[in-house]
Amino acid sequence: CQRTNMPASESWANAAAISGCHMAIAFVGYIFRCVLETQVDREVEHIRRQQEREFILQQQHRQQLEHEQHQERLGRAKQELKQNTRLVQETTVPLMLLHGALQELRNS
Repeated sequence: CQRTNMPASESWANAAAISGCHMAIAFVGYIFRCVLETQVDREVEHIRRQQEREFILQQQHRQQLEHEQHQERLGRAKQELKQNTRLVQETTVPLMLLHGALQELRNS
């Protein structure tokens, strides 16, 4: 202060003003950091929820595919059962006739 010919009281006032500015800058920085952290937290939460939704949709899609495959297998099994039933019905009467004919041959 002696170099600038500034009175001591003015020097203390300048020091207090500078200190106050530093505190204000630090406070604004703190607020900015808090806002930024809040925004980051919100974005992280948004991404987490989006991933959960995507996972659920993937599970639902997989379950739907499994259900469709099961329905296809069930349809094929029903069709095969119908064919087998038809074959049994078609062959039952001829087999009974053949059996009867064989019985008659044995008895004669």
